[in-house]
Amino acid sequence: MDSTKSTTYDGASSTYSFAPLLVEDANPPKKKRNLVWSTQASRWWWRRRWDRQDWKKAGLAALQDLKAFRWLAFLGWLFLLGWIAGLVFLLVMLASNPTSFSVSKKSACQPDGSFNLFTKGYNMWDISGFFQITVAWGTLTFANAKLIDVVWDVVFGRGGQALLAWISWSVFSDYVAASIQGSPVTYETFRTIFLQETPTLYSTWCLARDFVRSHGLRSRVVMVYVVCVAVFILAFPTLGSAMSGYQTNSGAFVRGYGGELIKYSDFDFVAYVIHDGWRVNLTGDFAVTYAKSSYSSNTEQLVNDRYGSYLPGNYYSFCAALPTSYQDDEDLIKEWEDDNPENSRCSVQLGVSSYTKEYGFFGLEQKKSTFMNQTLDAPVLNISAFYIPEQYGDDLFGRNWTDPRTQQSPFLDKEALRLAYLKGNETYDLRYVKSNGSCQPVVEMGADLNDSVRETYQWGFSFVQLFVMMILLLLWTVGTTWVWLKASMTFNLRGLRRSDKPKGFKGVLELAAAIRRELPDSSPDELNRKELAKEINKKLRGGSIELRDAESPAMYGLARGFWGWLKGRIWWHASWMAAMLMGIFLHLYFLAIFPCLFVASIVGRTHSSRAILSLGFILIGTAIFVAIVTTAGV
Repeated sequence: MDSTKSTTYDGASSTYSFAPLLVEDANPPKKKRNLVWSTQASRWWWRRRWDRQDWKKAGLAALQDLKAFRWLAFLGWLFLLGWIAGLVFLLVMLASNPTSFSVSKKSACQPDGSFNLFTKGYNMWDISGFFQITVAWGTLTFANAKLIDVVWDVVFGRGGQALLAWISWSVFSDYVAASIQGSPVTYETFRTIFLQETPTLYSTWCLARDFVRSHGLRSRVVMVYVVCVAVFILAFPTLGSAMSGYQTNSGAFVRGYGGELIKYSDFDFVAYVIHDGWRVNLTGDFAVTYAKSSYSSNTEQLVNDRYGSYLPGNYYSFCAALPTSYQDDEDLIKEWEDDNPENSRCSVQLGVSSYTKEYGFFGLEQKKSTFMNQTLDAPVLNISAFYIPEQYGDDLFGRNWTDPRTQQSPFLDKEALRLAYLKGNETYDLRYVKSNGSCQPVVEMGADLNDSVRETYQWGFSFVQLFVMMILLLLWTVGTTWVWLKASMTFNLRGLRRSDKPKGFKGVLELAAAIRRELPDSSPDELNRKELAKEINKKLRGGSIELRDAESPAMYGLARGFWGWLKGRIWWHASWMAAMLMGIFLHLYFLAIFPCLFVASIVGRTHSSRAILSLGFILIGTAIFVAIVTTAGV
């Protein structure tokens, strides 16, 4: 990511040169041994391996490494990696299954306020939903929804902006301090980076202008990144406010034939119609609806297109059928009827399904028949069906039935689906429901009878903006971490400290000294603000300030440094990675082992120290694992 001006330190491949947060010693050179394998040589070899002094030295080295290790920095790295992993996980979840976060997942009301029977009819990625609240929760009063929105804007918007600015400008000042030791920057850039704590619109413009026209940083990628982060910080409160909001809770309604609004939850889906129902003590054109689940009787949650059909999983799939063992016991039958409401039973549906499977549809056969233990004279019952979805094809007969008169399957047409409003003894076809359905704000009554009826609200996010925000935060985290590592390792390479950077009053002194040095004939101390700015822009073209504290202006090479650190302990890292994979695919015990090996490979500075630490951590991890398994009763 660096320009050609950046060079890589020759010692970057050593293990000491990497990991600024870890205390690391270079591995001692291996001694050459000329062993003649014999019984005597093998005896000495084992004695040397198990010598008590070696164990003692290794134990002392492990204790020293534990004491010298920077545990707070290690916890900081764990938090950073956890933050990145959390963002990646959420992004994958949002991208892989966006409809699971939709407010219309269990409703015919879409996020844009339109009425749609099928939840997959709305595209969560549609640009029209960029400013619409499509991921929301709650049944809130207006005051509560407004309070949550204000708290979000203050805490996330303003608080997040302050945190981003503080972290970013601290990191950028480190990098610029390392970069200007051999590569000058303008006075305006120096002032923006070292004498300001947050970017402004003007300072961001000046940074972009100076990077393009005048002196820039060593890396062009970092220059572009600094400007982009400054813009992101300035826009962060606006982005945070735009992505969140509140809206009224809506309910789905269908306008009936008489002009009245009928709650969509009051409709049932029709499976069969018994046209001559009076023959079995029913009414004519008796509608046999899909039985609702005993766990949910809300039609608002019924149309779920997950299976490519018009009917949901909580119809019939979970309905209650009277067990065969109950049929001869009146007490058990009564108990079953009490536990299962009438609309959740499958008796009629199963009876009609069995009847049509044996005698067919439309009453075409002229013979006696038996319907639910009732013997009927010829002809058979005149029964027809509407659309029968695929997931019910094994339970309800008729989906693939072929009419012998036309050799066609009339019950495969989705548009033939009909809904029944049983309270009015009316049925509505799908086309009518689609064209007359609407979403209206729902209201609730207060706890007191004297309270007025009020609307309820839900608070949430725009799905698209939420996804974009998480991508921006992930890019900011990774990019800022890279810039910080580059600057910190360069400071270590040059033997400098972060306190040496020209920040605050020290920066004022450095800037004043540079101006006096480059304008010796203009007496800058006697000029006013406008005159001084004119002199700097006219004679110096923005000025030039450079620090010469370092003997070598080379920037640290992160790639080679990391590879050198990794290569010095490659087998240790391979061991904890192998334990992690075995824990995922073989046994959970290895998941308890891999963090032990991982920490030991980082804390230990020699092979013997890592071995002792690995043994100790494994014993502790095993004890914790056994305690957890024993407590959980696994």
